[in-house]
Amino acid sequence: HWRMIHTVFRELTPKNKPVPCPTLGAHWVRIGFQGNDPRTDVNRAMRCLALLQLLHLLEKERRLAGALFRAANQGGKDWPFACT
Repeated sequence: HWRMIHTVFRELTPKNKPVPCPTLGAHWVRIGFQGNDPRTDVNRAMRCLALLQLLHLLEKERRLAGALFRAANQGGKDWPFACT
């Protein structure tokens, strides 16, 4: 699971400014997970299926994924983009 979660992080962060990706931290909340440890989100309900769907969205519908990610993070809206 960790490699898939890390791929999600890399896809949602700027390519020109690489950001460190430690296992735990507030950076996970910034990209849309519900807590500081994305593994807890993945293990909650849909498990790996939700993560695979998120990866599919990021790989096949990059523009839509970017628009959804931006919408989730602007104007005081607070819904978790990567809620799995």
